[in-house]
Amino acid sequence: MNLRAQDRISLDSIQAPAVIDSLFIDRNPANYSLRVFTNFKNQSFWFGDGNSTVKYTPNNRFGVGIGMASSKLLIDIAFNLRTDTENPTKRFDLRAFYKTKQHFFDFFFQRYKGFDQRVSGQPTVFRPDVVSVTHGINYLYLFNEKDYQAGPVRRVISKEISTAFSYGAGGFTLLISHQGDQPILGQGIYPENEANGIDRVFGLGAGALGGVGGFFSLGGNFYSSVTFNTGLGLMFKEVEGLDGRSYDPGAWLFQLNGVGVLGYVREQYYLNLSMELGFYGTDITDNLYERLNVAQAKLAFGYKIFKKKREQKLP
Repeated sequence: MNLRAQDRISLDSIQAPAVIDSLFIDRNPANYSLRVFTNFKNQSFWFGDGNSTVKYTPNNRFGVGIGMASSKLLIDIAFNLRTDTENPTKRFDLRAFYKTKQHFFDFFFQRYKGFDQRVSGQPTVFRPDVVSVTHGINYLYLFNEKDYQAGPVRRVISKEISTAFSYGAGGFTLLISHQGDQPILGQGIYPENEANGIDRVFGLGAGALGGVGGFFSLGGNFYSSVTFNTGLGLMFKEVEGLDGRSYDPGAWLFQLNGVGVLGYVREQYYLNLSMELGFYGTDITDNLYERLNVAQAKLAFGYKIFKKKREQKLP
């Protein structure tokens, strides 16, 4: 929920096509920037029954990426640096933010292949066959959007507005898929549990979401922001294993997400450091749960493609 100040538009004075254009497209070239960034990201998932866990953690957690941003849209695409050539994790990350008026969208897609498997009390084993796909959309209706905008930095750090807060409510969707050539939960790991010998887990969930955020001007073109989202919903799951397929049409799904940003902005460029923690949880069976954890740090540099036109003084 990284949000910033928007210019208001009088909808009564323009026709429908122009309204749509102004809502979805930023026509000011001075608002567009190209971004490069480096990041550290750990996206792991694990299963547990309260006594022991089976955890999957990726290698090659450092990455680089490119992106673009405007006052309405931000898109980042990241690729991992394969520092571990013996047991590499192949990863692709796509993240996008979009805001129009009081509507804010957060879209993400991740595909990882190759994980370290850690079973409680056993040595770590690298599983090159395990593939994890995560896709989600968060939506918030902002009740006081006028103080924020969706770009990577505030357009202007105002001396009059040193602190601002926003809050919103909406919903979210989440799709997860974990599978491997061999069972991701081997037979005998949970001998007293019905989820024994699982080859694939697929889940599709949706729920209600609420969020709050704060912006703080630190002076000297520095700023910081903090946002926090929490959601609760239901997830439909399909589990494939040695005993065939099983379905769960209504397991609880919850999420927690927090983001902190420290940034520096000038007229032509900006620099920001962000840290994000995300957590999703649901149940596989009555006695077995799944958790998805995302931890990320990102350092981004953006350069505005076009310079802002200066107003000419009349003689």
